[in-house]
Amino acid sequence: MLKILNLQVMSNSKILVYGANSAQGTPVVHRLLREGFQVRAFVRDRDKAQSLFPEDVEILTGTLEDKASLYRANEGIDRVFLVLPMELRFDVAVNQGRNAIDAASNAGVSLLVFNASTTIPESVTDVTSFEIKRNIEQYIHQSSVPQIILRPIVYMDNLAAPWSIPSIIHQRVIAYPLPLETKISWISLDDAAAFAVEALKRPELAGSTFDIGGLEALNGQEIAERFTKVLNHPFTYEQIPIDAFEQGLNQAFGEPTGTEIAKIYSWRAAHPEEAVIDVNTILQKLPIKLTTFAQWIRHIKWTDSV
Repeated sequence: MLKILNLQVMSNSKILVYGANSAQGTPVVHRLLREGFQVRAFVRDRDKAQSLFPEDVEILTGTLEDKASLYRANEGIDRVFLVLPMELRFDVAVNQGRNAIDAASNAGVSLLVFNASTTIPESVTDVTSFEIKRNIEQYIHQSSVPQIILRPIVYMDNLAAPWSIPSIIHQRVIAYPLPLETKISWISLDDAAAFAVEALKRPELAGSTFDIGGLEALNGQEIAERFTKVLNHPFTYEQIPIDAFEQGLNQAFGEPTGTEIAKIYSWRAAHPEEAVIDVNTILQKLPIKLTTFAQWIRHIKWTDSV
């Protein structure tokens, strides 16, 4: 009975979704809508949001630097899903996160679910991305906002990103900046969204932090085998040299983006024990049906040349 009442309260409350136009935010909006929840999307680009979502999604525009727009976005909101853009300037990124948290605190929201977009090592590192999220998490804990933090390891969808998909399509090579033998508990964007929606339903879990991943911890050879089986063509895995990976991203996105992202993968290559996550205990608290790597491959619309 309590569970039914909780879901009824949720469906009558409005959830604010940050980054609703992003790869991590969009599936959260769609899942919330499918479950009958009211959604307010906070975006920079209204036209893009209108093309992604039905008319019953309330769209508010603003930026994470504009505190007034953040305070407006949180008015009348019960729960918040927060994911931040890929901003790798430490002070800028930390201030963005703190502004969003302050707005939630001022509005008295009952729960904030923060997708940190990465796992975070226990000890301080020289990886800016890790330390940005560590700082923001600390600020959340110091705030008055009840929170649940989700830390996804590595997204399967990275392999369908513009910088990785060409070799899959044209050479049937899965090229990625991790050693062949490194096992990763890869998770799909949609499964991360499912975890987020389940967390939004469960204020009783406030104060929890979950490292989230998939059911399978796979190395490069095992990923290639799954591509081979699903797409019925032979595939191989090749590690991208980290220097080449850094240079390519810097050319595509400008410095220091490539340099900072390369640091993430250098750290992961040096700490393979951190990349395998046991999600079974998490699934007891946040019950979802996880996607296998083979299922994810089938879901992606690869070109006819694969």
